[in-house]
Amino acid sequence: MSDSLQVRSAVAADAVVVARIGREGVATQYIGLVDPAAVEAAVQQTYSVNAIAACIERCSGAELAEFLVAERDGMVEGFLHFDAFGPEPELHRL
Repeated sequence: MSDSLQVRSAVAADAVVVARIGREGVATQYIGLVDPAAVEAAVQQTYSVNAIAACIERCSGAELAEFLVAERDGMVEGFLHFDAFGPEPELHRL
């Protein structure tokens, strides 16, 4: 195992892993704070594989947006999604 972390633009093939990481992270973050049904609805809307793939596609063609993944040894370990479409830049996912 290498200690080298590579950050690159996300591609459609990353959607499955990003969706899994996002679903697990959001569900864990809100345990005991938010109604589990509301968390599940939010997760389905924002971290389905299709939603992530569509977001990656939109970002790949936009000058003011990025969807990045961090990978080590070919395995995606994290991601970052931001854009500057509104009045100021916004970090959407980390």
